[in-house]
Amino acid sequence: MMNLKKLLIIPLGLITFFILLKGFNTLLRLSETPAPSNLPQKPRILVFYEEGWGGIYAGSWSRLNEVKEKVAIVSPVWLGLKADGRVNWDKTDSATVKFLKENNLQFLVLVTAGSGKNASSILTDPDYHSNALNSIAAYLQRVDAAGVCLDFEYLNPVLREEFVKFVAELKESLAGKKLFVAVFPYVDWAEPSKEVYDYQRLGQICDGVVVMTYDQHRPGDPPGPVAALPWVNANLNYFLTQIDAKKLWLGIAGYGYRWRTDQKRATALPAWYCRKKALQKGSGDTYRPEQGNDYLEYWEAGVRHQIWWESSRGMKEKLELAAENRLAGVALWRLGYEEEEFWNDL
Repeated sequence: MMNLKKLLIIPLGLITFFILLKGFNTLLRLSETPAPSNLPQKPRILVFYEEGWGGIYAGSWSRLNEVKEKVAIVSPVWLGLKADGRVNWDKTDSATVKFLKENNLQFLVLVTAGSGKNASSILTDPDYHSNALNSIAAYLQRVDAAGVCLDFEYLNPVLREEFVKFVAELKESLAGKKLFVAVFPYVDWAEPSKEVYDYQRLGQICDGVVVMTYDQHRPGDPPGPVAALPWVNANLNYFLTQIDAKKLWLGIAGYGYRWRTDQKRATALPAWYCRKKALQKGSGDTYRPEQGNDYLEYWEAGVRHQIWWESSRGMKEKLELAAENRLAGVALWRLGYEEEEFWNDL
């Protein structure tokens, strides 16, 4: 009888061992299985920084101090080039550079040529072309920035190849530093100069592409949203066919425009100022869900005022859009303009 029990114990023990081993292997495989790739991810936030304007247009510095933990990249508007490619203006602030480095904030200096004419000159003249590359390289060496965000706007569309060539040479000259490029939106954007951007090739060359998905209605246009959500979504769908999502940064506005019947052109206003005006006029609910922007209308001294702006709610909807499409992040123009509530509960 004892021998029979011993014979039964051995196989039962082996069976138990293999069951436990199988369970352990199953758990091991589950732990090694990667998370589904279609889950949303938290987009990074790039902010454009400009402290040179006063009055209601200041605020970049104070806001940066408040939200530095929530920002991934800062792009200060510090370097402007002349038509000959040499430095036209340099607004670098040493205290800000020190602050960025002390807080381990990556910064890419924004480089602009100011006008389409200046930029076109840089692209077409070999000497000016070389001057621009050298000016940017010298600047980076001096401030030790992580790279450049190139913002050449309103270029002649015939310079499409010249622009790609300049961007490629700039990337090579940066010797490992990052290169971002800012481009116009494409869908439903009545601006012929958008054709100068070869989106696919720029996306291949650069580390990041910032799509300026704002100014759907500009100061010279009739009143309308700055960046209606359907318009932004249509442009995003187009750009996802041109550029890897991991390199794509969705531009969001932190401002609005006020149209007056006694003026020909609208005036740009920070979003926080638009909210303040709405509260002064007793309008708490200004959000227009079909547009994803806020709207306020009022009369003063017989003059009709209409304000469209990107509120914190509209900005967060676009942040969610970036998350759903697994973009690199969003790019805010300009830090300090936005409603403070945008930074709450991100």
